[in-house]
Amino acid sequence: VVTVQPLGEDDALVAVLSNDTGEDWSTTVHARRLSYAGTEHAGIRAEVTVPARGTVRVALDPSVASPDVATHEFVIVDADEARGARYFAEQRDSALPAHAVHVATAAAPGGTAVTLTAEAFVRDATLLVDKVSPHAQASYALITLLPGESATILVRHEGETLDAVGVRYKGSIG
Repeated sequence: VVTVQPLGEDDALVAVLSNDTGEDWSTTVHARRLSYAGTEHAGIRAEVTVPARGTVRVALDPSVASPDVATHEFVIVDADEARGARYFAEQRDSALPAHAVHVATAAAPGGTAVTLTAEAFVRDATLLVDKVSPHAQASYALITLLPGESATILVRHEGETLDAVGVRYKGSIG
């Protein structure tokens, strides 16, 4: 798990990596300050090892942790498949682009694999699958995607494979 949090008296941003497994986790941390349009303004990389069932804090350089325009930028930290984000402004005050997400579906064991591909920045995408099928459950929610990135979510349900139009419009992408 990766989170980005203010820490200490000066509220300096740190990336906190938590390892809930029984093995040490060695990874490269990539922290970036990006615009919602996808432009990288600053970035750092650090090699870390998180002990089994432990946490490690990585201080973020002020160039990453301080925005030029708070309503247009955010910090994202990636470590292997884990991702954390910190926004400088509330969502309602942010200059977020309009959602532009391509949705594709395919049959999968136990349900439907739904792949979301972002054409623009997507903050906290969630499939509201209970609108399509009352007992459906999505394997992931609150997914942040950068332009060009994809994520596949397993929607567990009974019956026929869900179609992309139904997921996108009846089910909604929030």
